[in-house]
Amino acid sequence: METQAAYIAQVDPSTWKLKNAVAMISDPFRNESVRAPQWSADGKRLAYHANGAEDRFVIHDFDSGQDRELSTHAANEHLVGWSPDGKSLQVVGPAGFRLVDIETQQERPISLSRVNQPVPSTDGKAVFYYTLDSAPYERGKEPTSDTFRLRRRDLETGADKELYRAEAFRADICCLGPSPSPDGRSLAFAYRRPGEQSPRLWILPLSGGEPRELLRYDKGPWSFAWTQDSRAILLIRSGEIWVQPIDGREPYATGITFSDFVSVPSVSPDGGRIAFVGNTTTQNVWMIKSLFPKASAAKR
Repeated sequence: METQAAYIAQVDPSTWKLKNAVAMISDPFRNESVRAPQWSADGKRLAYHANGAEDRFVIHDFDSGQDRELSTHAANEHLVGWSPDGKSLQVVGPAGFRLVDIETQQERPISLSRVNQPVPSTDGKAVFYYTLDSAPYERGKEPTSDTFRLRRRDLETGADKELYRAEAFRADICCLGPSPSPDGRSLAFAYRRPGEQSPRLWILPLSGGEPRELLRYDKGPWSFAWTQDSRAILLIRSGEIWVQPIDGREPYATGITFSDFVSVPSVSPDGGRIAFVGNTTTQNVWMIKSLFPKASAAKR
């Protein structure tokens, strides 16, 4: 049975060479798939969404090696990060964006409705997201493109600010991100222009100005992640992690390979570990009790 598991690998952040073998940290015997591994700010814990008999959030503690499961309902929810103080998980779902306290499991809703892929800013004071505004359909005319709007919501004041807008094509993979850089200076995002087959990845300076194109996607997976020094973007090409510098230099391969990546790795705060999701095949051993009824006493 093929499922998706969470893996951890230690790397040298200066060379991207593996320091040890890739290790699975999610439970291989639960026949479940995991997604969205997210590091705490101190790098001591990793949270991920587990989808098995029931959806739940799992927090792995690297100091103790133990897992902790949150009983909060996780169905149709997406884990997007941690609060900067490490006390809450940031979750988005049908009910909108909210914070889930990992001790009390109480939830604090953040008013965000009809938005796409909200993600917290590096300092936790804002949320970035995008919207797609569709023009009304007119019979007999070709559908017009959507308007892609990249926005920032201040969590203290509730004020919204539009950062960028463009024409986009809504079909299959349209938009990716947004994703703030660890230094808080840039925002990476991708969207698919009308008439194009694949999205382009852009880097927007948060101090102001126009975004610049970093690359055009050719093959999946359709995701990306920042390096901790905020100087490059991680991508997957042919089962290998590649580094795409944002200063215009040529991309290069890291030599880190995996047979079946599902997501681009997420880099720990110290840059020395990566967490990613990959396909795995599990085989179970079942024990069946009382398959045959007990023999009745011999007749006298």
